[in-house]
Amino acid sequence: MTTRIEAAYGSEGLSGFWITWKFDKVFTAGILMDFDGDKDQRLSSSEVAVIEDKAFSNLVNYGYFVYIRSSRGQYRPSEVREFTAYMEGGRIHYRFFVPYPLPIGQAEVKVNVAVYDDTFFCDIGYADTAPLLLPASDTFSGKYAIREDRGIHIDYTANDGSQGSTFPRQVVLTLWRER
Repeated sequence: MTTRIEAAYGSEGLSGFWITWKFDKVFTAGILMDFDGDKDQRLSSSEVAVIEDKAFSNLVNYGYFVYIRSSRGQYRPSEVREFTAYMEGGRIHYRFFVPYPLPIGQAEVKVNVAVYDDTFFCDIGYADTAPLLLPASDTFSGKYAIREDRGIHIDYTANDGSQGSTFPRQVVLTLWRER
């Protein structure tokens, strides 16, 4: 799946992140086969509710594959809000909100956000264009870079028995209050 992250602001600073996942054709076909009851290749609100219950809610056990680190420490979400699923370009997309309120004062605030499966069962990458969206704001500004997190080493065994390792990529976000 491909991930796009969108920062969201509240009156005091960061309120959290919108996460959008775009899935491949194989996963899309499986979800449509299992949950598109009327087989119209579109998702009604009742079909989305079933997808959330049967194909998404279990991800709470994996922190929704979201890892956040800031001056407040490490954070793995135990809840998300406003889940939806939709079809676009022949692919299913999931979109949900991860609450993460973080005040932004006069000093810069740094937040690292990573989306990956530490079992390496799911291959998750960032969108090639605009992997992070920062909303326009008269109050807050920001910049970001994507870097490997060399502090986390993931070992895995492939289906053919070969072994490998990788470092997850993270979005390093710097936010500040406009003066």
